[in-house]
Amino acid sequence: MQNKNNSNTVIQDRYRKIFDDYYRYVYAIAFSKLKNCGSDEDAEDCVSEIFADLFVYLDNHEVDDSRIKSVISAVAGNKSVDMFRKVSL
Repeated sequence: MQNKNNSNTVIQDRYRKIFDDYYRYVYAIAFSKLKNCGSDEDAEDCVSEIFADLFVYLDNHEVDDSRIKSVISAVAGNKSVDMFRKVSL
């Protein structure tokens, strides 16, 4: 049980660091896609969805630190386009 708690703490710490390190980067991607059709709130919602999708992805795939930015870019770009389609209808 102790190892599982330690493992969860390590994962939570990694996710917190990713969020803190890449929040502005992710927001910039979302805002650039949504600036002409969405609100600031839409961009914030998109950022939340991006991190949710990213963390699900990271739970299911081994991604080392050297590839994390490219994974974030892909998830953020795809989710931002999805949100653009949603709000521009």
